[in-house]
Amino acid sequence: MSGREGGPSGDETGSARQLGASLERARAFVELAREPVSAAFLAALAGEPAALVAVAERRRLESGALAPLLPGAPEGPGVASTVDALNALLAVGVREGDVVECAAGYLQASQDADGAWRDPAVREPLAALSLSGHACGVLGQTPFARQSTLDRGVEHLAAAWSVDRVQEGRLDVIAAYLHALAACPSDLADEALQWCGRELERGWRMGRFAPHAVARVFVLCDAVALPAAKVSAPDVVEALLDSQAPDGSWDGRLRSTLEAAVALARHDSRGLHPAC
Repeated sequence: MSGREGGPSGDETGSARQLGASLERARAFVELAREPVSAAFLAALAGEPAALVAVAERRRLESGALAPLLPGAPEGPGVASTVDALNALLAVGVREGDVVECAAGYLQASQDADGAWRDPAVREPLAALSLSGHACGVLGQTPFARQSTLDRGVEHLAAAWSVDRVQEGRLDVIAAYLHALAACPSDLADEALQWCGRELERGWRMGRFAPHAVARVFVLCDAVALPAAKVSAPDVVEALLDSQAPDGSWDGRLRSTLEAAVALARHDSRGLHPAC
């Protein structure tokens, strides 16, 4: 009887152990950092989100805006910090509840007439475009978004779209278009997703995009594969395992380590284990 029919094969079991050991080393790195919100994030990733949700609730303004949640988040509370915090909550499976509903309401109220989202903390033009893409993407992944809000957001992204812009190789721009268009299908989606997938793969093959950063794109899109990209989530998981530092981190930073941990945990839960 094959391993697939009778249970996990030896290779699959070994790969699962490898992923589990990697996550334990990441957890130890976070514990040594003594950063309580990061620890709460990992607890949420393990199925215990109450502490993280409580922190987000305490950092929520009456408007619904969320103050920075994870290390490396944009200044806030404002649009950028709310997008970042909402992405963090969704990454660990918190998709409903008051904090998510109020944050989604704040983002919808903050959309400008041209469909964009803006924040004084994000001034560089392409970074501002990326903010709009991620705002559109994260809203589209909640049950609280109005279709009219998403449509205006996609129209703004379509007006700013060009192949040359994506070929500049800015991962934030590539990730934002992938995030938005994966969550909000549109006439732009087919062409843009293909171009963004190719450019993501190109940056990956050339070593310009770190494994944890590419892993974050797959998490944002809730995807195992992306259009036209010949790099898949299991490929990224294998690269994450190979690039983890001896101290359990990625790049020695909490933010990178949390991003990698989400990707490893998500693909482990799907049974997408790399070759042993």
